[in-house]
Amino acid sequence: MVLRGPQGIPALTEKQREIRALEEGNAALRQELAAREARNKKLRESTEIQEQEIRKRLHLLRPGETQFVLPEQGQQPAPKASQQP
Repeated sequence: MVLRGPQGIPALTEKQREIRALEEGNAALRQELAAREARNKKLRESTEIQEQEIRKRLHLLRPGETQFVLPEQGQQPAPKASQQP
């Protein structure tokens, strides 16, 4: 009864599976956190990287620079208005 009951072996294996899944999730979050901390450190220390990030986010250009904006993949171009004579 103890081995097959609601707190028996099936419940134990399910809890172990949940623990493994949570540990894997924690490991992934730790890696993401480390990557973000490294990126933040680079931003704090390098004015060149700061400038690149600001220009990218605000879509700023230096005098004489040209920017080309392409439609995203899978996005259809806007239909042209039909001209009837």
